[in-house]
Amino acid sequence: MTRIFFLLLFSFSSVFVYAKQDSLVLNSPVAISKPGKDPIKKYKKAKQKNTLSKLTMQQRMQILTTAWKDSTLTERMSIVERDEMVKNVIVTTPENKIQELFHLFGTDLQGFQERFEFLHFAQMSFILNYITPSFNKRVIDSKIFKIPYELFKQQLQVNIDQQGDNLFQSHYTDFCGKVAVVRLWIKCNPDDYAKFMTDLYYTGKTTWNGIEFETPQSVINAINGNDISEDPNQKIKFKNASTTEKMPEMMDMALYLTLASTFHTFPFNAIDYKAEKHLENTAWAGAAINPQVTFLRSMGFQVQKVGDNFRGISIAQFDLIKAAGAPESNKRVILLVNSSMLDTLSGAHREYSGPRPIEHKRFGTHWITINYINEITNEISFWEYGKHRVFSGVGKLKTVIAGGIIIEGYDPK
Repeated sequence: MTRIFFLLLFSFSSVFVYAKQDSLVLNSPVAISKPGKDPIKKYKKAKQKNTLSKLTMQQRMQILTTAWKDSTLTERMSIVERDEMVKNVIVTTPENKIQELFHLFGTDLQGFQERFEFLHFAQMSFILNYITPSFNKRVIDSKIFKIPYELFKQQLQVNIDQQGDNLFQSHYTDFCGKVAVVRLWIKCNPDDYAKFMTDLYYTGKTTWNGIEFETPQSVINAINGNDISEDPNQKIKFKNASTTEKMPEMMDMALYLTLASTFHTFPFNAIDYKAEKHLENTAWAGAAINPQVTFLRSMGFQVQKVGDNFRGISIAQFDLIKAAGAPESNKRVILLVNSSMLDTLSGAHREYSGPRPIEHKRFGTHWITINYINEITNEISFWEYGKHRVFSGVGKLKTVIAGGIIIEGYDPK
């Protein structure tokens, strides 16, 4: 696919250069930097001096071409820095020069997206918000969210194709309960999920199972203004956080914040969302067991509550959980566990950037989804943070559980 893009990019040029291997390589004159002139150094210097707006069109083309085709670039800057560079170069381009800039990258928005498909959703969305007016604005874009339809559709399709297994909250949010339910919803009925998301995208609100959901204006403003950022106070994160701690983006973030604003744990129900306070990374976005039960029932799930918010369940309660989570069961189970204690059991603590102390030992702090509890093989498989994990010791699982919810069916009105 990359090679096809490479050939398309330079098909506008008539300059042919033979590589040492005698294979034909196409190059555009504007994409070739002069000897001794490094486009990346030029960019960094302009950024440092706050003179990005003064870059010439040739310099911009050289920088973007390097970002697109230089496979060694990530040795000189992180993926996040590369994506930020692409965004900075594009949004400092005068609006009347945008089409000229993209002449060799595809003559329409689709061509641009294909060329720079490596960009994360958030960066692509921000860029398209800037360049779209230079092309023909389509009526299919939302008038509520500044998220191009193509990106919304792409994100929706990826979530459905992956059956929700790709959903990732990161340690920068407390969306674990919301994400667990959305993942189950996609698995139970992706069409219902798609309808809900489409209504939310176009109108900012929807009615589902007799419940009204509406994205608060504060959330809409924060998403459209690209104001939601990683909480600098978050200490627990995976190694190589620049690539493994990616926050939810675009309509995923809109959905989780809408759900968080609808189903609060007391006393957060009267607090409006504030991006600058990073409320997505607090108990404001989290869920105790009773609000989680209400949330599931509101979405159309038939559930049974087991246990509570304090760690420590009875043998009888654990038997209910094991039976519902058995490989042959047709039920589903989500558990409220002590996250740091579970990390020690599963070995996940080794994946963090630093030591993970045991936190809030008496309480459940994190929602996980059980894949199976197999007493014959003594294995537990569960899903969290977009990843499936397996560890041994069924009896050990009981020690980290505060409560759980057994999902017995899905039948919305």
